[in-house]
Amino acid sequence: RGIVAQRLVKRNCNYCAETYRIELQQEYWLKSVGFNDFSNATFKKGIGCSQCNNTGYRGRVAIHEMLILDEQLLSALRRHDVDEFTAIAKKSELFTPLLESVLALAASGQTSLDEVMRIGETVEQTDLLPGGDTPAIEQEKQ
Repeated sequence: RGIVAQRLVKRNCNYCAETYRIELQQEYWLKSVGFNDFSNATFKKGIGCSQCNNTGYRGRVAIHEMLILDEQLLSALRRHDVDEFTAIAKKSELFTPLLESVLALAASGQTSLDEVMRIGETVEQTDLLPGGDTPAIEQEKQ
């Protein structure tokens, strides 16, 4: 049993996406959400071309948030204890937040940091699990 949420983010155009050095503001933002290891990250953004109508993006890719329900979470749900459910879920190793999913896409160059920050702001505004610490981000090896 589990809970899954999905959103679509813009995919960098394969024809015009270029690797770039992130700006200081972007670096601060990334660190503020727990992304600290830039060693394996390849950040890219599209510069615009005829293939993407000069937008820098071509197509979309799904990001996912997933929470596998264990006995503790199910127990909190049965008792309608939202606060306990939230606290347990945020600490659970079985929880993968949307922000972690989109950060992995950006680190691999599939989407832009602008798109990550847009999603990050949306997640912060509509977070179903408010407050607490941001889960640590583990980068996937390419």
